[in-house]
Amino acid sequence: MNESEISSPFRLSTGGLFYRLMLRLRLVEANRYHPWRRITLFTSLTWLPLLILTAIDGTLTGNSVNIIFICDPVPHARYLIALPLLVFADWIIDPYMTAIVKHLRVSALVPKDAKPLYSKALEQLIRRRDAAWVDVVLFGLAFSLVWILKFKFEISTLDIETSSWMTTTSGKVERLTPAGWWFISVSIPFIQFILYRWIWRLIIWIRFMNSLSRLGLALQSTHPDHMGGLGLLAGAQFSFGVIFTALGATASATLANEIIHLGSTLPEVQLSIIGFVLICFAIITGPLCTFSGPLFSAKRHDLRHSSARATQLSEAFEEKWIKNTNGGQGEEPVTTANPSTVRSYGVIYETISSMRLIPLKRQNVIGLLIILVAPFIPLVFTQISIKEALKQLAQTLV
Repeated sequence: MNESEISSPFRLSTGGLFYRLMLRLRLVEANRYHPWRRITLFTSLTWLPLLILTAIDGTLTGNSVNIIFICDPVPHARYLIALPLLVFADWIIDPYMTAIVKHLRVSALVPKDAKPLYSKALEQLIRRRDAAWVDVVLFGLAFSLVWILKFKFEISTLDIETSSWMTTTSGKVERLTPAGWWFISVSIPFIQFILYRWIWRLIIWIRFMNSLSRLGLALQSTHPDHMGGLGLLAGAQFSFGVIFTALGATASATLANEIIHLGSTLPEVQLSIIGFVLICFAIITGPLCTFSGPLFSAKRHDLRHSSARATQLSEAFEEKWIKNTNGGQGEEPVTTANPSTVRSYGVIYETISSMRLIPLKRQNVIGLLIILVAPFIPLVFTQISIKEALKQLAQTLV
């Protein structure tokens, strides 16, 4: 890989066979994302055929099956919410990636003697992102897993006499409808491939961060972000929340299906929701913990150094301004132990003391939790009507 490829603006969403295909179809361009073009095409490929096929065989509405298409939240959440979010993830995540790589390249955060190792780590990241075999493997994995799960699903539901827009059941024989065939042959593998593609990019980005944490970064304990200058890196990690929000929308729809059609209740599935949110939170924030060691070392070193200097400065200040041993006669102007210097040094010492050992801000943590919980909020309305919820809210406020 040549130097121009490494020094060019970095985008995590590019690379691979699928990206090259989108370039040929003009769904993306070198400097433009065109998200609405892809959303229109992707929903036309995944959701629209289901709508048409269910309308043809009479399972779109009516009472011909137990679960009609229009009342099944799963396909609508997957292809009208989750899939567009995965498309918009390019637009949300890439600017952070570009800013971070540019900042690391031009700033003093990476020492000069570590620049070759940094370039090597970035080169490996780009090579793994652009690998053609990855998309082939991910598509094969997405397609094969669907059929493996279908086989297990058929075995586990032979005793359940439930028909839907996707399957019809007669006794112990379960058959896929035309919409069902399209669902498992095209719709599910496609969105799974898009999701796996982002998961792969998250994995290689985490590996890059792990390599970065071992470079002996020149962390700045006095940096105003209180993270040694890693604030931008922390913000970029939280941008991956959009991927897990899309995943949460799908999980929420699945739980809604169980509540509406299978008789489950919200209290019964709340542990699943809590577990999902905590796992996603750990995946997003966990990689930032790899910088705890360097941050701790930098904070300890600078605290020791600044504490010794603060002691010297305080002694000089007291000698000149408090004890005033010379009686104020014939004193030289105080240049180092004056009040403004002591006050400024106190601010510096407080800044070093408040340096975080994990590059996380409380507001970012709260925001991330809100984003991860948000897809599950509609489940409340499976237990209570919107009208009743608004009524209770009004009573609370009044």
